[in-house]
Amino acid sequence: LAAFSRGELDWRPAPHERVFTPEGACVYLRERVEKVVWRSRVYQRPNAQGIGRHAAYRVRDTDGRVVCSLWALGTAIEDTLELDEDGHVVKILEPPAQPAEHRALPPEVADAIGAIVAATSAPALGPALRAAACRLTLTWAPLHGELASIRGDAVRLSNRLRAVLAASPTSPSDAARRDAALATLTEVALLLGDTLRARAQAHVAALDESAQRALLETPPLPDPDTAGAITAAVAALVTSE
Repeated sequence: LAAFSRGELDWRPAPHERVFTPEGACVYLRERVEKVVWRSRVYQRPNAQGIGRHAAYRVRDTDGRVVCSLWALGTAIEDTLELDEDGHVVKILEPPAQPAEHRALPPEVADAIGAIVAATSAPALGPALRAAACRLTLTWAPLHGELASIRGDAVRLSNRLRAVLAASPTSPSDAARRDAALATLTEVALLLGDTLRARAQAHVAALDESAQRALLETPPLPDPDTAGAITAAVAALVTSE
């Protein structure tokens, strides 16, 4: 850090190559396929260049091939593109059929999503985050090539994600099922977090100067009902599936 401050940091990125395939994919190579841009989605490895990251749109190796997948709850939800190790497209993968059903999620889920995002964000954004999340209407829906779709306050979540949740143990009292519901809430919070933070930031930016200063100088304390909101949403998810 000191060397950076003095302008003495000598850094060169590792050699890399960018390839545009005839199918329309942009493939980034750095000793291996590291990142793929495909149909407006950025797929990347969760540990690229030694940096851990949440990668819902993931590049992974399987059976000598490189696959771009939607990833959640520790598993591939949907595979979209297959490449060889040199970054050439082998196959555009068509997803299997999924339930066409649209089903609303319990309202407790939106509140819990806000609680999770607020707990991992700047304290000054907390109240606006919770309010923005509570305005959301969450629905399981058939989505292709994406895990979540956001239009205004209407959020559609992939039925494939719901299928993974539903495949967990069926007893409502089973701790594994509650764990799966909590993991699902966390995944959704990660998917929606940036959008909710942007909306909360816009709300704070619209406040007058004195209100903004008060938020920054004396940020609100963590909401005491955070754990309760998450617990209620877990119970609602368990009983609704």
